[in-house]
This record gives sequence, C-alpha cells and structure tokens, in this order.
Amino acid sequence: MNRLLLLVTLLPALVAAKAMPKPLSKALQVRGGMELGPLNSGLAGQIARTAAGVTVGSAVLDKYAGLAGGTLAKAFSGDLFNTNVLICVASGGLTLMTHAVGGDFGVDKLMASLWLINLAQTLVDSKISADSFMSNKAATVIAVVLTVMAFME
Repeated sequence: MNRLLLLVTLLPALVAAKAMPKPLSKALQVRGGMELGPLNSGLAGQIARTAAGVTVGSAVLDKYAGLAGGTLAKAFSGDLFNTNVLICVASGGLTLMTHAVGGDFGVDKLMASLWLINLAQTLVDSKISADSFMSNKAATVIAVVLTVMAFME
C-alpha cells in the first residue's frame, strides 16, 4: 500500500520532469531566450488572434446588424488588420489540418513567414526605398519582431 501511495504522489513529479523543455543554449540564457521582455511568441499569437477577432466582429456587426463602428472598430480597421485576419485564418486552418493527421506544426514560424512575405510584397510594390519602410512602419515592426521570436532558438 505504501508503494502505491508513493507512486501516486511521485507520478505528477515524474510527468513534469519528463515534459520539461530542453535547456536553452548559454547565449540565449543570457539574453532571456526568444522573449522580448514580456512578449513571447505565444502572447504575440494571442494578440494577433484577438485583433483579428475584433476586426472581423466589427465588420460583421457593421454589415449585417447595421451597427456603425465605434472607436474600437475604427482602431482595428484598415489594410494592416485585414492582413492580420488573413494570416490568422491561414495559420489556424493549417494548424487544424496538421493536427488532424497527427503532425506537429510551428504556427509562430508560419505567421512570421507570412508577415515577411506581406512586407516584401508591399515593399516591392512601392519600389523599395527608405520612404517605403517609413510608410509601412507597423508592418515592418510586426514582421521583424515575429521573425526574431519564431526563428531565434
């Protein structure tokens, strides 16, 4: 009986020890890993999905309920937020498909890649120059931050 009690009490500790992530390299331990202050790839994804939800919700309410957008709806509208919705839908759909077949998929890497592709296409369309970076500050910052967090392991 004592062995069974000991096993039951130690089982959560064994499971937690087995599930612990591998340690970061020494260089990443010094600078805090992939996190930029309190912002990590998980929080960045949650922020992006929340902004996408507000964007879609305000558009649906405006179109079908006739409720004109308020301050929040106006703040979450425009090309940048429409792009965010498309990226969130694409990454969410691909994640569902890969989990359905038993695969593991890095959503943060896909989101970073799609933001980089969007930024590159925008810069090419506006004939790459310093002005094109300055006029697309938000997209540039989003693409760079997500890329650093997703690919700097």
